Amino acid sequence: MLIDNGINRQLNQRLIIECYKDHFFLILTDIAASVLFLTILWNSVTNRTILLLWFVLEIIINDVLRIGVLLVYHNQQKHSKPQNWKFWNFFYIATSAISGIFWALGGLLFVYVDDPVHRCVIFLFIIAILSAPALKMIAIKYAYIAFEVPIGILLFLISTSITPSVSMELFIGVIIFLALLTYGAISAHKTLRTSILKTLENNLLIEELKLSEDNFRNIIENAPIGMAFLSLDGKYLDANRKVLDILGYSKEELKQLSYQQITHPDDLEDSLHAVHKLINGEISSVTVEKRYIHKNGNIITAISSGTILNQSNDIKVFLTQIVDISDRVANEHKILALNNKTISTLNELTLLEKNEKLVNKLNGMLQLCITMDETYPRINLIAQELFSGFNGALSVLNKTNNSLETVIQWGNDKILKNVFSPEDCFSIREGSITIIDDPKSWVACSHYLTTPIGGYMVLPLFVQNELLGVIHLAAQSTIPIPKHLQDTALTFSNMVKIALSNIKLRETLREQSLRDALTGLYNRRYINEYLPNELAKIMRTKSTLIIIMMDLDDFKKFNDNYGHEAGDEVLKLIGQIINQNFRVSDTACRFGGEEFLITMSHSELDTCIKRLKEFQKTIKSKSIFFNNQILPFVTISIGVAVAPMHGSTMDELIQAADHALYTAKKLGKDRVELYESPGSHS
Repeated sequence: MLIDNGINRQLNQRLIIECYKDHFFLILTDIAASVLFLTILWNSVTNRTILLLWFVLEIIINDVLRIGVLLVYHNQQKHSKPQNWKFWNFFYIATSAISGIFWALGGLLFVYVDDPVHRCVIFLFIIAILSAPALKMIAIKYAYIAFEVPIGILLFLISTSITPSVSMELFIGVIIFLALLTYGAISAHKTLRTSILKTLENNLLIEELKLSEDNFRNIIENAPIGMAFLSLDGKYLDANRKVLDILGYSKEELKQLSYQQITHPDDLEDSLHAVHKLINGEISSVTVEKRYIHKNGNIITAISSGTILNQSNDIKVFLTQIVDISDRVANEHKILALNNKTISTLNELTLLEKNEKLVNKLNGMLQLCITMDETYPRINLIAQELFSGFNGALSVLNKTNNSLETVIQWGNDKILKNVFSPEDCFSIREGSITIIDDPKSWVACSHYLTTPIGGYMVLPLFVQNELLGVIHLAAQSTIPIPKHLQDTALTFSNMVKIALSNIKLRETLREQSLRDALTGLYNRRYINEYLPNELAKIMRTKSTLIIIMMDLDDFKKFNDNYGHEAGDEVLKLIGQIINQNFRVSDTACRFGGEEFLITMSHSELDTCIKRLKEFQKTIKSKSIFFNNQILPFVTISIGVAVAPMHGSTMDELIQAADHALYTAKKLGKDRVELYESPGSHS
């Protein structure tokens, strides 16, 4: 566009005025941001001297200096002194560059911050600093570029140093963000420049129209912006084609309307106030941004300038100029939306990084757990932090009674019953994850204590089609569970079920290694681990422990006569009878071929002897069926020793009980004999 020197000078002067209008507020905002930045970093940086030096220089050079020069500018404006627009243009670009450099230097203090989370805070703060003055600096595009370049370089440095796992995403995000801001600033500058230029051209047109009314009418009709005449009460008297195009009415339709009827209701009060000031002579012209209602109902955003003209017959009319800026406003909204989306994405990346660290921490803790009881408090600890603001629970299957027992619950409220059946949960029935955004669209299962008020998620824990448990997650308010939290919950559930499966497998293998496969009783290995600990315990508590050694009588002959398979049936039966006739607190094991060892704590010796004799009677009363024949009953000899009376070590006590067993065999078998120390009497 070709612009003569006069218009160009006025254009640049108007741009300078736009720059320095309300510039004091921008400086005060910069000071407040500096104070806030100092406060945020004070407890995070390792070198406070550098931080304090930056703050002092920022205030003195970047803010106090600008205030001083700004006072000079406004003093010249006040006394209508000629303005050297080139100087003020250069000064504005220079101070913008200085401000950008100072904020970039402030951002470089992240090197003294070790915590990645605080680095993220610095990153987001600098983004906010970069975004805040964008619309204010658009009058001189090079000013914003000068402000943007050093801060942009800083953002690239920070994005590559926060954490390797998201550095590339942050780097790309910074590139996109800077590109959008630069594009938005340049576009807004062009729009503002065009708007001012059109306003200047309109003013020039008005001056020329005063010279010739015919030319005036002709120019108005063909003006590149909307122009219209209105009566002082707001009725449209005439309008050019541009106004008709902007508002969608024909000239005849528009003459039937007033500006009050086509002004947006929210902007009408301000428009009326400005008109009253014009009529009362308080101002000579007015320029406002307002919204019009198009004939089709759409909203048109425009810059409206107005003044009062005296016609040749001394009748006063309004001359209004309308510039449609709907596209510019829409672009500003898009830039703002993109800015918000970028910040939201960066916040989500930071949250995902935190969740990843927590999940990895849980994985490390679960790998160290040996028993189920060790895992539950650790799972609860991580779940409370991982799903902060949400209620949740972990329920584990108890195979004994085929029920789910809720072992941990987190959040403000308990959501599940302590015990419930797997059949109560539809997700378990279906064998799939359930995600509900709106609880009103679904029927909650009966195992909930109360119906969820917001979104909830159910994750059954299956390993190789075997149910281990189930995890529930529920919002504490009427919101759905965010997508990133759903992904985190899935990872969390997979980790928990693998850990529970591994611990269960280890417990099963250990149990199998300590059990006799034939009788189901503990084996000798278990006694070798258990008995020394139990003896140490009774020594501390000064109590007693009864050691019982049993051996089937003539079992070798039985095997020779009826075969080893029949002998195995007898051993199985003995194991069953032992489990049925001894207490849960007693410990029984198959010590060797046909030998059994039992320990009894918290029991009187006389009572024990009596129970053992009853046990012998029970064995003799049992009939054994094998290969369609009834086998003869068997008898068992028993030797008894008492700790610490007969010894304090496992070897001493087993030897004593074995000696008593030998005595029982020697005295006729099918007897119970108590060990007698050498030199004592029966």
